[in-house]
Amino acid sequence: TSDPAAMRCPLCEEGHTLRELEAPKLQCAEKRPAPVSSSCKVQGGMCKRARRIDKAVSMRLFVGSLPLVIDATNIEHTLGGGVDLLHWICDKNTGLWYGSVFLQMTYAREAKR
Repeated sequence: TSDPAAMRCPLCEEGHTLRELEAPKLQCAEKRPAPVSSSCKVQGGMCKRARRIDKAVSMRLFVGSLPLVIDATNIEHTLGGGVDLLHWICDKNTGLWYGSVFLQMTYAREAKR
C-alpha cells in the first residue's frame, strides 16, 4: 500500500494530488447596497421596527431551551401566573417534546415584561 500509484483516486484521470495543484484565485466580493424602500424613511433594520410600532403587543410568546423535566406548573410559577394557554412543541418525526413551548399570556402587560 506504499505504492503511490495504488493510492491514486480511481476517478482521477490526471493523477494530481491537491498539494501539486495551484490554489484557485478568488475574487473579493463587493458589498451591495441595501435596497431602500420609498415608503420607509428609516434605514436598515429600523425600517421593520418602524412598521411595527403601531401594532399591539403580542400576547403569544415562544420559550425555548427548557429542561426536559419541566412541567406546566413550573412554567406558570416561573412567569408569575397569567399563563392562559400552553402549547408544547413536539418533533415531527418522533412526536417527542424537545424543550420549546408557545404560551399565551392572559394580559398584554404580563407578556410585555
